[in-house]
Amino acid sequence: MNYFFRIVIPKETTQEEPYEETLKVSYGVIRNVKIYILPGHAGLAGLRIYFHESQVYPLNRNGYYLGDNISVEFEDNYGIHIEPYMLKASGYNEDIRYDHAFLVSLGMLREESMETETPIPYREYIGVKGE
Repeated sequence: MNYFFRIVIPKETTQEEPYEETLKVSYGVIRNVKIYILPGHAGLAGLRIYFHESQVYPLNRNGYYLGDNISVEFEDNYGIHIEPYMLKASGYNEDIRYDHAFLVSLGMLREESMETETPIPYREYIGVKGE
């Protein structure tokens, strides 16, 4: 399963009163994350992603994804097992003229798919026996 979100943060949005948007996903495990910071941001806008009230991306507690014309891509193994099955994007935008957008792509697997799609060495590492 792949989810794709375009998160537009309005101009003049502060860190103290961030823009928030719900990202609806399903029960499963986030396996890869891609965040695209489009051209024009000039480091003026930042994004965080939460599951319920816990910040999950980036992991550093006070961190934000920010930059200009870059992408951040990584693999993960983060379980979405508690309802409601949704993430929350939270961000700020210090630009006084323009809104700024982040593109977020999440690749997820349902847990029942992981047994057949997870490489065997990793399955052995987590204690799953057999082929």
